[in-house]
Amino acid sequence: MTTLLLISVLITVLYVGTTIYIHKELPASVSHMVFNLPRNYQFLWTLFIWSVAFGNVPALLDAMEGSIFQFVGFLFIASLAFIGAMPLIRNNPNTAHSVLAIVAGVLSQLCVLIISPYWMLLWFSLIYFLFAPLPKWLNGKGIFVLEVYCYTTLIAAILCH
Repeated sequence: MTTLLLISVLITVLYVGTTIYIHKELPASVSHMVFNLPRNYQFLWTLFIWSVAFGNVPALLDAMEGSIFQFVGFLFIASLAFIGAMPLIRNNPNTAHSVLAIVAGVLSQLCVLIISPYWMLLWFSLIYFLFAPLPKWLNGKGIFVLEVYCYTTLIAAILCH
């Protein structure tokens, strides 16, 4: 289970890292990375989302085993599966995709609260960004930063369980 989780983390780091390296900037969000791919290859983004989601399933559900709130883990993975399946079109807001993305973020943090609530303390490091001037490279990247925090706390909570 841990091996599959680590492979999922490796896929995430490689995909996001390659996107950042090629385009020399942070994406606006993980969902916006689909637009960095040529039109005929945008299905790779769906495969990326699904591989990360389903790679987390065994370790996530194992970490939540015994909790009466284990269904939250199922809902989180289901929301990621639906997010990956929804087509995104540039300059066309997809409200269902956005709502599911927010739900996935909230559900991931509920999973962290259930597994290991101490990892929620990592969110306090964002206080710095409330009072310090933002670096130029972070302007317009708030959603991506929040997604990174959600993912980091979830993976850390699972690995430390």
